[in-house]
Amino acid sequence: MFDIKKMRLRDAHDPNRVATPLELLFDLVYVVGIATTVTSLHHSLLEQQHIGDGIYHFILAFFLLWNAWASFTWFASCYDSDDLYYRLAAFVQMLGSLMIAVGVSQLFEHGSLTIVVAGYTIIRLALMSQWLRIYRDEPARKTVAKRYLIGTAIVQSLWILRLFFTPGLKVLTLFLLIAAELLMTRWIHEGKTNHWNPHHIAERYGLLAIIVLGEGVLGAINTINVLYSHHIYDHWLDIFFVSAGVMGLIFALWWLYFDTPFAKMLEKRTEHKYVFLFNYGHFFIFAALTSVGTGLELVADSLNDPAQLSPSYTMLCLNAAIAVYLVALTYLQILMQYRLPHALLILASSLGLLVLSHIAVYNGLSIIVGVWLDIVVLIFMIGFFNRNRHHQFGGAASS
Repeated sequence: MFDIKKMRLRDAHDPNRVATPLELLFDLVYVVGIATTVTSLHHSLLEQQHIGDGIYHFILAFFLLWNAWASFTWFASCYDSDDLYYRLAAFVQMLGSLMIAVGVSQLFEHGSLTIVVAGYTIIRLALMSQWLRIYRDEPARKTVAKRYLIGTAIVQSLWILRLFFTPGLKVLTLFLLIAAELLMTRWIHEGKTNHWNPHHIAERYGLLAIIVLGEGVLGAINTINVLYSHHIYDHWLDIFFVSAGVMGLIFALWWLYFDTPFAKMLEKRTEHKYVFLFNYGHFFIFAALTSVGTGLELVADSLNDPAQLSPSYTMLCLNAAIAVYLVALTYLQILMQYRLPHALLILASSLGLLVLSHIAVYNGLSIIVGVWLDIVVLIFMIGFFNRNRHHQFGGAASS
């Protein structure tokens, strides 16, 4: 354990490659970061002031958290020497991730990105030290390692330099920096063979899906607690109807994600352009699932005081998150050329049903009825994906 090994590529086809305890601990740090973004977004949407700023800050914070998590995950799938240096480098990345989580509240409240960028810099310095080991120990990967070191040093320097820009210039350069992050990823791995394990990657992304869905479970629990503490519903059948609805929504979202054969898709599409689509397509999927947790927190607030927070506004926030989730998940499969006959028609129908659920709540139906209508939409999509999954992969699941 205290030895320092040479970095070597792992077998990409190892059938026993599973998430390690270190990776699970690393994910646990992101529970805190994601929970902080949900809480901050919840406050922004609840107060209904500067909603645009709140959404903007959420996307920015989640992107940085996402990029840090994904960089560690793909690196670990290729290498993971699990020696003393590797573990200490992972520890430093965890510290940086905690700094991002701490800085999220400052970002939402004061628009300050200083602590977030400091944490992001720490994460990247630790990972750059790992790539220096690759450059030294793995001759076949010297070009990739050199590109990573050069590209990351330049882009991260720009993130730090941006802290000193004027507010107007900060907004403009933010989008340029995000574009630079995406282009850098393509440039680093352009034309190079990938050595990650498809089933390991699918498992890791599935574990993060559970984490973001956990924010929805927390929102569901808060909704149920409101019913008991404020005696909004007294009959046990009413309470059961509400409880089954909010938890059923999370269950349906989980079902839809894990019925998607991601491992099989990655096995068929190993080119970097598909990896790029898979990774950043998941940014939208997980950001949307995280926002569902915020939406369910708003459901609890609306049930508690509908005069302060209208059910119509709450339903709009919840349905917007579900819509982004459905669009991202469907298009990810289409773009990775997992054939989905009539996919766009089914997607359009589902989005239309989401609009109808919002109209129903707007016209006076209970928000819980709207939640149940959303569950019907998700069941509709599950049936469609399930039929195509059996046709394409013989029932293969995502892991």
